[in-house]
Amino acid sequence: MKASRPAIVRHLRNMARRGHAPSQMLRELIDRSGPEPPHKLTLIKYMREAFCLSLQEASPIGGWASDGSGELDDSQLDGFIEPEIVEHRAQWGSLDESLDRQGCREPEGLSQN
Repeated sequence: MKASRPAIVRHLRNMARRGHAPSQMLRELIDRSGPEPPHKLTLIKYMREAFCLSLQEASPIGGWASDGSGELDDSQLDGFIEPEIVEHRAQWGSLDESLDRQGCREPEGLSQN
């Protein structure tokens, strides 16, 4: 990925604010990555950072593939991830101004890296 991590996170948040589905956001990440597509763990990492998702909440990304070959199609993925993004909106919605080093914070004892 050519853009910096904060720029990518900010872009994902802006896409969510404009109503883009998670599958569209992931495709954009893949399209911007250059000739070598990013690993699914990288996609999960960006979505977790952008939207304050736990590993469990972001894990359906592992079952999705942009070419349709995954266990989950776009609508299934969106059905799993979009409600989580909406649920965490208050948490991630205020982070763009500073994109502070702490980022999204999970309750103590519940962190899933």
